[in-house]
Amino acid sequence: MKPKPHVFSSPAQRQALIHLVGRVNDGVCSFLGPTTHALADSGVQQIVILIDDKVHRMALQQLHPDVQLVRLEAQRSPTREWHQLLTALRRALLTQSVAAVHLHGLIPSLIGVWASSSAPMPSKVYFSPHGSKLLSPLKGLGTLVLKLMRPQSGRAPQRAIANIDTDVRALRSITQHSVELIESPVSSLFFNTPHVENHTPQIISGHHADNAASGTSVAQMAVLLADEAPQGVRFSWLGPVPAISRAQFKAAHVEIIEAAPENHRASILSGAWAFYAPAGARGFPVFLAEAMAMGLPCVAFDTPYHRDLIRHQETGVLCKTEGEVLHTLSQLIIEPELRKRLGAAAHQEAWRRFHPEKFRTSLLAAYQES
Repeated sequence: MKPKPHVFSSPAQRQALIHLVGRVNDGVCSFLGPTTHALADSGVQQIVILIDDKVHRMALQQLHPDVQLVRLEAQRSPTREWHQLLTALRRALLTQSVAAVHLHGLIPSLIGVWASSSAPMPSKVYFSPHGSKLLSPLKGLGTLVLKLMRPQSGRAPQRAIANIDTDVRALRSITQHSVELIESPVSSLFFNTPHVENHTPQIISGHHADNAASGTSVAQMAVLLADEAPQGVRFSWLGPVPAISRAQFKAAHVEIIEAAPENHRASILSGAWAFYAPAGARGFPVFLAEAMAMGLPCVAFDTPYHRDLIRHQETGVLCKTEGEVLHTLSQLIIEPELRKRLGAAAHQEAWRRFHPEKFRTSLLAAYQES
């Protein structure tokens, strides 16, 4: 049997890597989950500290089963949650032999700075923004990022790893330091599950954020598209649903698939005719990437995060208005050759960029080089 590579330490030392996360969703776990698997397979002991948000609890199934999971109770007050995260991180740093810390999100990064004032931080610290809305020079967090990446006591500077190019550009504009781009992978399940269209046209939409504006837009789109397609169209929403959107979806006859594991998502996408990614979510658009891997023709509202995945009219279609979305979806329903061409191009693009093996190789290289 081939020996496992040791990313941070020898097996005798058994030093741990701490992931400090805050609240999770499918977008965060699209990176964190495969990261825990790649590191566990390389013999790294891991501790994941997070807020136990029941809305997104299913996303935790993506974590490797061997990680030590520290669940903190969700609070109404954000400052209480931050205090819990700070206390848990300090405790882990003081009681564990820690080789590295990975801070996922800007608030966990700030907490990492606070913790370093009273607990021994390791020489290797990584941070990933995951589409944080605070990631902007105008938000006053440029100083925080600079402090995280500045050498401390002669040690190497901390390393930023972003899973989408929009975040890379934002970090570089603030720090002027090197930022590693390692895009989230898509499970082999989506590449290997055959795509066979259902008899009735079905459009899948959704994202990992519970955004009410997105729900309103999709409900309206479902009603208008039903009028455009006399043969009937099924419209399904994948992901969390705010209360107001739930009522709108019911009125528009939009099927809700709120919490679905990967195998269920793959099954749902396998029979769809197209995927629509609405605006309203930040960070890596995991459901869009999965639809591309499945070979679905993808239509996305023109946002920076969607532009990072789709080349307009080549691997999908980017739309600036809801009218354009409606026209494009209608066109896809009546033109099978267009669906086939865009779907095949999306699949090839996903294979090139989001294959799990590429992610594993790039991630371990990033950890080992710093």
